[in-house]
Amino acid sequence: MIPSPEAQRFAEICRHNGYNVEESSLRKMDSYVSSLLSWNTKINLISRASAENIWSEHILHSVAPVLMRVFPEKSPVLDLGTGGGLPGVPLAVLFPHARVTLLDSIKKKTKALRHVIEEIALDNVDVVTGRAEELREVRGRFQVIATRGVAALDQLVEWARILLAERGERTLIAYKGGDLTEEIANASKGKRPLEIRQCDIQIAGEERMNVGEKKLVIVRL
Repeated sequence: MIPSPEAQRFAEICRHNGYNVEESSLRKMDSYVSSLLSWNTKINLISRASAENIWSEHILHSVAPVLMRVFPEKSPVLDLGTGGGLPGVPLAVLFPHARVTLLDSIKKKTKALRHVIEEIALDNVDVVTGRAEELREVRGRFQVIATRGVAALDQLVEWARILLAERGERTLIAYKGGDLTEEIANASKGKRPLEIRQCDIQIAGEERMNVGEKKLVIVRL
C-alpha cells in the first residue's frame, strides 16, 4: 500500500526535523488515521471540527515531543485519558519496541480503540478502561506518562506519582495551551518534582504547529 499524500507530507516534515519515519511505520500511521476517522463517525473520539486537519492537529501534535527531542525513549509508556488513542498510538507507531498503554474511563471509547488497534495490527499497545486514581493494576508500572488536555497540571503530577515506577527516570509530558504560570506554580507546591519546564511546540516545516499557545510541559519526578 502506497502511503497517502498526507502521510508522505507527514514523513517529509519529520525528516525536515531530523527524524526518519520507516516506510512500515508510515503505512501503519496512515492506517490508524483511516480507522480513527471511520470510527469517529460512530463515536466521538476526536473533535469533528478538527478531523479535516487530523495530520497537523492530532498526529503531528502527538509526536511533537519526539521531533523536538524532549521525549525520553523509555518504556513502558502510559497515555492518560487517551480518547482516540492520542498521543499514545502515534508514539507506539514511531517506537514499535516500546510498550504503550492507552487508558480512558469511557468504556465506549476504549471498546472502539480496541477495534482500531486490531484493525491496524498494532501489537505493542494495551487498552485499559478505568480511572487513574482507582485502577491498582496500572500503579507503579510506567516510566513515561503522556497526556493531552486531561486535567490541571497539579492533578496530573499527583496521578503521576501513583502511576510512575518508583525507580529510574520518571517523566510526565503534558500537552497544554495558554498561560501556564499558575498551573506550574500550583504543581510546584508541596512535594516538589525534580524539574518542571515548558516549551512552545514548534515543528519546522509545519507553520500551523508553530503556535505559541501550544506547549509541552515536561515534569521529571
